[in-house]
Amino acid sequence: AFPLAERYVALAPNDPSAWVLLGVSLRGDGRPEAAAAAHRRALELAPDSTGVLSNLGNALKDMQRHDEAVAAHYRAVQLEPRSVTSWLNLAVALRERGGLKESLSAFEHVLELDPNHVSAHTDRAQILLMQGEYAPAWDEFEWRWKLPELKPPGYTQPRRQRGEVDGMRRRDVSSASASASARESRPR
Repeated sequence: AFPLAERYVALAPNDPSAWVLLGVSLRGDGRPEAAAAAHRRALELAPDSTGVLSNLGNALKDMQRHDEAVAAHYRAVQLEPRSVTSWLNLAVALRERGGLKESLSAFEHVLELDPNHVSAHTDRAQILLMQGEYAPAWDEFEWRWKLPELKPPGYTQPRRQRGEVDGMRRRDVSSASASASARESRPR
């Protein structure tokens, strides 16, 4: 795609789509700096394009320029507040920057717009796990089985039921420490 994108830019240097294609190709080739430059050129030609802003934000995120990535994604959300993709990109950029509460809020906004957005549920679950909110996190994490790349395991036992995490965890921890104490107190 890269040679095709370069040719497209050469034939249509004032077409933002050409620059976006080049930027996407460069990012896919592991060249986020060059991708960001291509997306900036596309943005000059189409300053209100949420797609261009999202692609620029993703390239900036790849470069660890998190504040700039968040700014690009935030601008996309301002321009198109009902765009699930723009909110999702903002949520991921906020998480990468370390703003877990802000990111969680953005993922929740994605779910307000699209309650069945599998990726938003699983990303939200990861943040809840990082924050130590295990029971709601595992409830959300059940959405992972709807991801096309994952298939539920073929276990014969029933899946975990809501609220089991805390009880199982306490029981497992207390029995493990009792076993460890018993082993330690045995004469050798």
